[in-house]
Amino acid sequence: MYQVNEFQILHQLFEADKLTENELLSTIEELNSEPHANRPWLTEEWKSKREDILREACEKCGSEDSLILQHKPGTKPKLKNYLNCNSKQEYLDYIQSIIRYRSLEYDIQTYCRKCAYHEDKSAGLIPKKIKNLFKKA
Repeated sequence: MYQVNEFQILHQLFEADKLTENELLSTIEELNSEPHANRPWLTEEWKSKREDILREACEKCGSEDSLILQHKPGTKPKLKNYLNCNSKQEYLDYIQSIIRYRSLEYDIQTYCRKCAYHEDKSAGLIPKKIKNLFKKA
């Protein structure tokens, strides 16, 4: 998946003390500035894997229309979180969170668009000013 191999190598090198903190920060900065770093779902690689793991129906309501993959709310790591790391273990945990998120192997659900919207809204990820397109008149 998008940048997963790069972050796995980075994790291994830093864990084995073959990369200094400055080298790690520089490499993370480069990876985070690449196109689609915060939107891996726009890559061909992601689109291909999506087809492999998308289920046939929404996990909440059973609908088979307009299905999407959705991470559980709150699992998307912030790309700039590495700036708050104060120890080697915190850096390794940050890198691991990027790998988990981008590998699409953890915390993934198949929802219809309506259920995905309500899941995000109930988690506070959608501002209240956004119009609910699914609300019945």
